[in-house]
Amino acid sequence: MPSSTGDWSKISEGYISSSGPVIRNAAAKGIDVSSHQGAIDWEAVAADGIDFAIIRSSYGWLDDTTDASQHDSYLKRNASACESLGIHYGIYHYPYANLSISSDAGSCEAEYGLNAISDLHSMLPVYYDLEDISLLKSASALATITAQFCEKIADAGYTLGVYANINWWNNYLTDSCFESWSRWVTQYNYQCAYTGDYWFWQCTSKGSVDGITGNVGLDFRLR
Repeated sequence: MPSSTGDWSKISEGYISSSGPVIRNAAAKGIDVSSHQGAIDWEAVAADGIDFAIIRSSYGWLDDTTDASQHDSYLKRNASACESLGIHYGIYHYPYANLSISSDAGSCEAEYGLNAISDLHSMLPVYYDLEDISLLKSASALATITAQFCEKIADAGYTLGVYANINWWNNYLTDSCFESWSRWVTQYNYQCAYTGDYWFWQCTSKGSVDGITGNVGLDFRLR
């Protein structure tokens, strides 16, 4: 029976899903944000029970890695607010990597992403956001560009992860290399049906959180 406290809320037994049951192993509730959310009132967000955030840093890449035009315009503001309020945060980069344009496309995106986050102090992983349909050339191509990105970011001292929906995880991101990085799984449902190991679950893109105008992605940390 759903709780009167509302979807995805915390009760004494733990966090509850949109249909009422307690989410197994959910240890913390968070959000994922980008410039699409505009100016966020992070004090209100923290007061609404949000423990962590995953913040977009950048998208695609430019040959000039010092060109910030494809950095998220709210990255520094969001990261600074999280640091001042003690909200743990991670980073995600939205790729357009294409091996037909560059054989080291993933590495190029990593160099560009590193420039965006060089002065930040994130405590959660840096995630490679695999969702753009243009990336879906083949399973081997996805493995290649992801390995290029993750290896270069890891060399800079960051913990790495990969974000994708459950269909991609089950059918395309099957190379053994993906065992090397934490998984952030998206499935918009009252529960996540993915049977592999994962750190984060994005349960909806239409969450409501104080301090944010409009919808926001909601996530749970399961470890």
